[in-house]
Amino acid sequence: MGKLREVLLYFLSHRTLNRTEVVKYLYMYEYYHRLHLGRPGTEVKFIRWHYGPYAEAIIDQLDELMDFRFVDGKMSVNPYGKPTYTYSAGNTSPELISEEMEIADFVLNLLRRKPYQPMIDTVYSTPPMLKVLLEEEEHGESLEGVELDMDYTKSTFKRTRAGRAAAQSRIAKMGLPKVPNPEYWEVLVSEYQDTEPLRRRALGVADKSNSK
Repeated sequence: MGKLREVLLYFLSHRTLNRTEVVKYLYMYEYYHRLHLGRPGTEVKFIRWHYGPYAEAIIDQLDELMDFRFVDGKMSVNPYGKPTYTYSAGNTSPELISEEMEIADFVLNLLRRKPYQPMIDTVYSTPPMLKVLLEEEEHGESLEGVELDMDYTKSTFKRTRAGRAAAQSRIAKMGLPKVPNPEYWEVLVSEYQDTEPLRRRALGVADKSNSK
């Protein structure tokens, strides 16, 4: 789990995250890594679970990092009386190449100000999650435990009811006007613009500001 360890330490050295956030940040990193570089970013295999993507390997890695004191973990009780775990890392130097750090920084910036529900909406809006949600609707049953197809990175406008509800929620929070049967175009346009630097780098296109 070498690469997982390095990405995890990178995230936790920049931000204190709870357990749900850790898993979702790693999922988004893996998604954007495959989208822009065309290959896996970590060794993690994500499955469809109760609240979106999940990987037990991430929790195992967190426990190991705490055992060796690379990560500090704290437990508290939330307003509902359930335990909540948060994690942070001190001054570390994760072994990531510039492209990997660029993608990790993008995920940090993408999710940094999102409360819980908008973060979940963002995760559910990705093609791997939309694909399994559509399959659940078609089969009329839950597919919890099924491995997500992380290579399914192409955009699609064939939306599921759950995906469309997530999009509507995100659009409402962004203050965008309502339209009949809204798709994701408003959100996708914004994310397309945000990810332009990553696409250009992945395609080997030099930034005009640096091409003198």
